[in-house]
Amino acid sequence: MTITVIGATGNVGTLVARGLLAEGQRVRALVRDPGKARDRLGPDSRLEIITGDLGTPADLEAAFRGAAFSWKCPHFQENAA
Repeated sequence: MTITVIGATGNVGTLVARGLLAEGQRVRALVRDPGKARDRLGPDSRLEIITGDLGTPADLEAAFRGAAFSWKCPHFQENAA
């Protein structure tokens, strides 16, 4: 089973992805910066990194194809207008 994690390089997303990998899950990380994802998540044969953007339908299709679940880790901004 593959779980897609959106925002896997953020503070929450990194913890979610690491936790899933530690539990033996296959993780597909949709990220903007694959180097940052490799640095934060380390090498793992169960990790697939997809470089993309939420505003690009083809990127979303690649991220969700065959995934059983998804986890969106939003970025919260205080006083955002």
